Amino acid sequence: INAEYMGEKASLKPYKLPNPVGFNKKKIDEWLKTPTVAIVSKSYCPYCKKVKDVFNGFVNDKSVKLEESQLYVWEIDYDDECAQIQDYMKTITGGRSRHAR
Repeated sequence: INAEYMGEKASLKPYKLPNPVGFNKKKIDEWLKTPTVAIVSKSYCPYCKKVKDVFNGFVNDKSVKLEESQLYVWEIDYDDECAQIQDYMKTITGGRSRHAR
């Protein structure tokens, strides 16, 4: 939570770690460990959209204890090093892609 400083209003929104930029294993690992749910996505992928929709539904469902601040989405297709990032994710997950079924 951002504290009030020099007369500026305090923000009650929880801080979110920014998405990594480029292929940097240390920053990617740090980003993956931060949220409750980390989704590494491609903006045009229909399977990724399904997964994001499911988790956004959980955020909006008050019976599920998942806050928006706990859900991180990284659209790697906007990154110049997308292929390297996807290859690295394979070393972590065992696959270059994880499809929702």
